[in-house]
Amino acid sequence: MKKLFLPDNIRQAVFPLRNFNNHQKTVRNGGLFVLEIVMYTTEQIKQLIASNSVHKFYNSKYWRRLSKEIKKEYKNECLICKEQGKYSRSHIVHHVLHLKTHPELAYTRMYNGRIQLMPVCLDCHNALHGRDSQNRFTNNERW
Repeated sequence: MKKLFLPDNIRQAVFPLRNFNNHQKTVRNGGLFVLEIVMYTTEQIKQLIASNSVHKFYNSKYWRRLSKEIKKEYKNECLICKEQGKYSRSHIVHHVLHLKTHPELAYTRMYNGRIQLMPVCLDCHNALHGRDSQNRFTNNERW
């Protein structure tokens, strides 16, 4: 167990540095926050894929911060719509080489001179995955 030492006028916080789902760890003492943002390793991502818990990766603080940076870098535009001469606001950062088949490229922006993480709108993302974004309901009852 490792100790986190804070200044003398604040109580010391002690916590084990284990894998707490790699979410942001926050220790609050006297109004101060100590933050630690953790990335998933390739092996941990493979375990998440095997256990069908990939949502933990996408909800991690590091991924959310990275995707926000990527969207900002491309001015919140969907790259696919931009190629077609249209404008759509990007909502999702898409892995060109999918996370499930290439977990080692989870945080890689460029790969072999090509964009690996690209901002796309919801309609384009659904089209990339072969989903129909117009007909979300399988029957006429929508309740």
